[in-house]
Amino acid sequence: METFVLLVYLILGYMAANKVWYSKRVYLVSDSGKFFVQKVIVALFLGWLLIPIALLQLLLGK
Repeated sequence: METFVLLVYLILGYMAANKVWYSKRVYLVSDSGKFFVQKVIVALFLGWLLIPIALLQLLLGK
């Protein structure tokens, strides 16, 4: 059960990081694997902050 919750948290955090953090800028990426890992790390450590912000943006239409 804990694995399922962690997986859902990572998915929601990854989606929230894309909406809040990475959608506002243009990134030139030379190593896509490193960029993906960086996004997963941001989702893991800042998901608790980014998920509510993404939900507010979704509800307010920003």
